[in-house]
Amino acid sequence: MEERKIAETAIEAMFRKGTHTRKGEMKIQRHQVQKVINSSASRSLLEPNRADKIWAWLARKVDKGEHKLKNTKAWEQEWIKQEERAIMRARGAAAWRGKEKIHQDPEVAKGEMVGAVRTWVAENEEQAEHGPAILRIPKLRQMIAARKKMAKPRGGIKAIYAAIAALSAQNAVILERNPNRPANKGEWSTWIEDSVEWMHREGWIDSEEAATETIQKAKEAMEQKQNRKKKYTVVDIGEGWGSIRRAISEWERGDVESIGVDRRGFTNTGEKHGVITSSVRHDLTISGKKGLMQTIAKKAGRSTKQWTMAWISPECSPFSKANAMNQATGSAHGTWATSEQNRRNTTTQALEMEAEYRKEAIKSWENILKALESDNRIQFAIENPTSSEVWRLQETTDAMERNVDRWKLVQVDQCAYGRRSQKPTRILTNLRRWIPAGSTGNGKCIIGKCAGTRTNAPGDRRHEEQTVPNSKARRPKQGERNKHRWDYTREAVVNAVAEDLIKEIIGAAIEGKEESTTK
Repeated sequence: MEERKIAETAIEAMFRKGTHTRKGEMKIQRHQVQKVINSSASRSLLEPNRADKIWAWLARKVDKGEHKLKNTKAWEQEWIKQEERAIMRARGAAAWRGKEKIHQDPEVAKGEMVGAVRTWVAENEEQAEHGPAILRIPKLRQMIAARKKMAKPRGGIKAIYAAIAALSAQNAVILERNPNRPANKGEWSTWIEDSVEWMHREGWIDSEEAATETIQKAKEAMEQKQNRKKKYTVVDIGEGWGSIRRAISEWERGDVESIGVDRRGFTNTGEKHGVITSSVRHDLTISGKKGLMQTIAKKAGRSTKQWTMAWISPECSPFSKANAMNQATGSAHGTWATSEQNRRNTTTQALEMEAEYRKEAIKSWENILKALESDNRIQFAIENPTSSEVWRLQETTDAMERNVDRWKLVQVDQCAYGRRSQKPTRILTNLRRWIPAGSTGNGKCIIGKCAGTRTNAPGDRRHEEQTVPNSKARRPKQGERNKHRWDYTREAVVNAVAEDLIKEIIGAAIEGKEESTTK
């Protein structure tokens, strides 16, 4: 103990020299830690495992509030999270005890496995808006494969399940349902009890009382998850600005979930809804061997039979009529990119990129249409602006002719569903139960009755807002100011689909799903 006290006094002296802080609180940066670790003084004084001893000292001091972490390259100053600091302290304690294989120390092994599982789930699984993250069984198999090498010296697959049980007890990560036993030997209904028993044997849990409490909390969390399970699933293909997720999160019925699909990692919609994250990352230009919908279903862990409907928003930028005004700056997409005016104001490289962009958008659209034609059990609604070129593509008109008895193309105005701008929109769908209504009764703009003109003076036909405004006063509202930021970004407001339209269509899909299951 005296040896450790002397060594840690020396560690503090090294940091004070490196940070030029003679006394009081230090603000420590990562490169300063590495400099201390690599110094000749620490080599002679702290071997073996000097890095673990230094990091442990730092973690303990930060937790006690004596020193702080400073990150000069990010807004967030704390560049080592609390969970990481707990692992550092455990590794340091094992190092000072003379443990040769520190990762085999029970406290270290538990901390590192729990951290590895938590991180993998955060990066690869759908994030719940409230409560624990749900780890689906197909994703569980992927995680085991990804973490198998790391888990091997810490207890193997048993250590992975033990980490999940520990996180379940913390209400942080919950399995969607009971997994199969290793080697697929039927349902493993006692996985929590078996995993906690293993944790107790391995020293991850230090008493029978703690083991019993962990089992009880983990099982309660699983039961609560089952009670919260949503009855209906909407797969939002081309999630983009997250209109579906946002509408569902504020829907009072509470029995509908959405699974977003997009190739973008995230889209910032603003402060009110935070960041909309695609739970399934997939490039729609890739259909897969079994077709686009089956490929998505496999990634989402929901078979197409479990889908209530697919809401589909194809890439609209290359097909938008609004590109006409972008020709003056050379930033037009789609066919407008090849106009003489746009060519004068852009570069050859940009034109090549635009050609590839349009090619990918059309390929994605072809894959969507082909997948829907091949499986008429999938209820769907595809939305795009009325003026979008996508409705005039040969691929679209051919598919509609082949499916004239099953598909219908409906035009609505989103001002009939609460939007302040008219935004005429076309919906291609196979939902026979959906008949547009909205606030006007037919889903179309009626001056004086729709949301955008309800307060107009007699004879005034202008809408309160414009999707593409010609004046600052008629821009779509971005919500309220929140800490110098708007609730919504301008892009999120412009591209969003009216919530009442979403709910009307999903409601019709739910009726159709219920009808099909009772036959």
